[in-house]
Amino acid sequence: MVLPAVVLCCLFLLGAIGAAGQRVRLIDAAGQAARELSRGESLDTVEPRLTRLIGPASLTTAQEGEYICVRLSAPVALAGALGLGLSQHVESCALDAGS
Repeated sequence: MVLPAVVLCCLFLLGAIGAAGQRVRLIDAAGQAARELSRGESLDTVEPRLTRLIGPASLTTAQEGEYICVRLSAPVALAGALGLGLSQHVESCALDAGS
């Protein structure tokens, strides 16, 4: 009777660790994309690189004053496999070198 509870706790722990690692990768990728876009790279060049780094993600950009901001959203890998439909959202901004 205890074994299923232990297995469930282990699966939850592994999912949480995976989600935390994915969040770190998303934050790094959003920062890199914001810096590249602020230096004048095109979105068509930046987006394929992000896909290779983090997998499928939704990318949006916005000009906020003198900053270029990148927002990334991606489904949580293990939660998607379990049918939970959770996603993570991160944002990073960089000073626009052109302004």
